[in-house]
Amino acid sequence: MSLCCIGLQAQEDNVQYQLMEGYAKNNIRNRIVVPDIPGYKTLKCDLHMHTIYSDGQVSPTQRVLEAWHEGLDAISITDHQPMPRYFMGTKDCNISYDKAIGTAKSHHITLIKGVELTSKDPVGHLNFLFINDCNQYMPSCNTFSEAEAAELISKAAAEGAFITANHPGWPDRNSELSTFTLEQIAKKYIRGIEIFNHNEFYPRAIDFVNQYDLAPIGATDAHYPTDFLYDLSNNHRDMTLVFAKDTGVMAIKEALFAGRTLAYTNNILAGKTELLKAFLQASLKIEYYEIENGRFNVRILNDSDVSYLLENGNPSQRIRIPAHQYCDMNRSVQNLNDLFKVTNMYTSSTERLTIPMSFLLKQSETK
Repeated sequence: MSLCCIGLQAQEDNVQYQLMEGYAKNNIRNRIVVPDIPGYKTLKCDLHMHTIYSDGQVSPTQRVLEAWHEGLDAISITDHQPMPRYFMGTKDCNISYDKAIGTAKSHHITLIKGVELTSKDPVGHLNFLFINDCNQYMPSCNTFSEAEAAELISKAAAEGAFITANHPGWPDRNSELSTFTLEQIAKKYIRGIEIFNHNEFYPRAIDFVNQYDLAPIGATDAHYPTDFLYDLSNNHRDMTLVFAKDTGVMAIKEALFAGRTLAYTNNILAGKTELLKAFLQASLKIEYYEIENGRFNVRILNDSDVSYLLENGNPSQRIRIPAHQYCDMNRSVQNLNDLFKVTNMYTSSTERLTIPMSFLLKQSETK
């Protein structure tokens, strides 16, 4: 009888409500560790993605939740204009923003209203960010003219929109800019250009950043869920690092127009030299720095997610500063002016950020 009772009790225990542990995410937000630079917060932003209200496969709310989970600060949903599927039965071009904004506010994600003007060459694909009414930027037909595109761009610029040239190497080109695009850049209408788009890298676009004073952009152009597109257990999505005074829409807009951005993906950073220098220096913390008998001894902590490899042509002189780890060096003070290339920091299509070894010790020198 007692054995029977024990068996019944065990059976009852097994059917009780339980929470299974160890594999469910349960509202976990990841942390992307990148440094702030002096005077600005570093915001992690994805300013180019799509939803079911154009040719994407996820809802606007899901785009916000993905961004929150992955540790981003700001996003823009830029559904195509004109829309292939007419917004799932509605022609209201604001629907993606309207459906996402409540979730964005509750999760403290800055949501920027935008659209992607989509055409064949020479117009190509352009994002209009910070617009008020997406319906104002619906072309008259799918095969709209170059003149109509110019009119829409002019209207967006007059409204104060930030306009970017998207994926300038797609599909399978060498990132040459059309005469139409160059005209819009000359008018100061187009102010940004993508360096990274999903798994594509356009080195030539970095040259355009320098030549035309554009803001470098990294973006997913996501149509599918981001965990379909990236191995998020080991890496993160393409993004733009925006150096802004705060996380608000107007602060991000000001930073983009000022060109205070870096394109970031897969441990690669691309952009203007001074911002790359500021970012590198802010990543590194000097634990100690001593000079004795003509040699210096230093311990550097890399307090960021970005690993750095510095080379000067001599493999034995390489400097490795892995993410969240220490680098110890003991070298002659005569080597302080030796120049090194930071191999994952692109300042142009063919050049990397070049610094003297002493640059790594600037924090010590200013104390």
